[in-house]
Amino acid sequence: MINAYSIGFVLTAGTVLAGVDYYDQSNKAGFSLGQMTPGAYIETIPNRFTSAKEEKLAEQAERERKSRWRQGGQVYLPDAPEGWERRALLEGDDSAILPPEAGLDGAMSSSTGKGFLQQMNARDHVKQLKERAEQSWIYQRGTETVFVEVRLVERPSSNSLIGIVASAMDGVMMDAFERNVGYGVKGGFGLTEKLGHDGKRPYHFRYLEGSIGFGHEVHLRVHANASREATEEILSRIDYDGLNNLLPRPVPSVGNDVALPEDIDPVALSLELHRLKSDFLGLRAREAQYKIENIDTGALVLNAYSMRLGGADGAVDITGGKVTDLSGLIELGFYRGREAVMAGKSAEEVQDEVTQMVDTVMMVADAETAAAAARAANAPEPEMSPELQAELAALGGAATMPATPGQSSDAPDTAAIAAANRARDMEASAGGKILMQIDEAQSDREAGKIFSKAIDLVAFESFRSARNATDEEMEAGMAIAASGFESKHDLPQGSCSFDMGALRLECDTSKGCNPTVCCPS
Repeated sequence: MINAYSIGFVLTAGTVLAGVDYYDQSNKAGFSLGQMTPGAYIETIPNRFTSAKEEKLAEQAERERKSRWRQGGQVYLPDAPEGWERRALLEGDDSAILPPEAGLDGAMSSSTGKGFLQQMNARDHVKQLKERAEQSWIYQRGTETVFVEVRLVERPSSNSLIGIVASAMDGVMMDAFERNVGYGVKGGFGLTEKLGHDGKRPYHFRYLEGSIGFGHEVHLRVHANASREATEEILSRIDYDGLNNLLPRPVPSVGNDVALPEDIDPVALSLELHRLKSDFLGLRAREAQYKIENIDTGALVLNAYSMRLGGADGAVDITGGKVTDLSGLIELGFYRGREAVMAGKSAEEVQDEVTQMVDTVMMVADAETAAAAARAANAPEPEMSPELQAELAALGGAATMPATPGQSSDAPDTAAIAAANRARDMEASAGGKILMQIDEAQSDREAGKIFSKAIDLVAFESFRSARNATDEEMEAGMAIAASGFESKHDLPQGSCSFDMGALRLECDTSKGCNPTVCCPS
């Protein structure tokens, strides 16, 4: 039997929902109720279905990527080529491709006569080698042996204490004890050979390494006790496309079909890619140090408690939001820089461009902090209103109240204090440190013309904006900075001034006076 009430309810509910959806879509399109035509409303339906479908596909793709990441990179290493044999670590004699200190040395075969500490060390070696066996293969042909290992590195959150300390240590430790020479580029991986600090090969095999990504990274480690030709026979069969797709942000110039321009030397390019990574690790270490200097104690404690309660490390920004997060900018700069290096640009050029951006952001942040401090320093003494003063005097029965501070006729000139503070802040900023340097290329010492290096326009305007300073106020501050420049470089007093057009200090040593000879007291 047909239930008329149920049918009516469904029709009514559908009409109401359609009306609500129509109202929402009208608002999103900027129309008032009734202005969106039925045809325009109907056109939104397939677009929204398409958008929702694409979002679900993206979510599914990310879940699949994370699943592949958890499985590791061993599956992307090749089967044994014809004439070769493939086996796992610990399934045979590994002395050809392991350092002498990594060998088991018979320690586990017999514990007789072994001390407790020696047995523990032997067990640790076995554990480490078993872990490496799950992410590597050994390829053998006659007397030639090649060990290939894939390590996946997932960076801790840039907001966490662990992530910040790790980033700072990366910058310190990168190439601290080793030297690298170029080897070549395979599938977009720049492979370099690791040497000891003395420039000699530390082992009886070639130790090659390369990586892709920044933060989330895929590392390739190769111990090659074989000729270059035999080694490349193995390396050429690796699934570089599969390794690249493990990354949340795949690298455009990585894959099995990647070909280098004919005029680029792959050996030199591999070293440039290594230098680029080293430079950007240094940038990340600078950001980490910047965050360490601005740690908020309360946020740090809150983050620690969050971790104890099962939260993720880095769920709370340990700077308390006081520091701009530059990790995204540095990562983007690395990816773009890598493509530039692959096209023939030097790592130094790329790193310089990103460093300038990072310096500008840091200087703006420093300027904002300095501005807040300057405002606090320049704030007038707190005053009690006459009304409150009279009321309290009446209530307390006192004939008089203490004089309000800050009203003395010999009070210091607040404009002069503000100018001095601006000069101090400028000299302490990154841009100010550049300004305090002599531009030898532009200066003419014989003619007595000394010019400082120019401050970046964006940095100067950011500095001025953060202090809400007028041209006249900036000139007053820069006049004091000019005096500091004279003292720093032993120039006559009064010989330097700031040029607002050129954004630099310009000095004429024929003017002014030598403080040791003629300057009035």
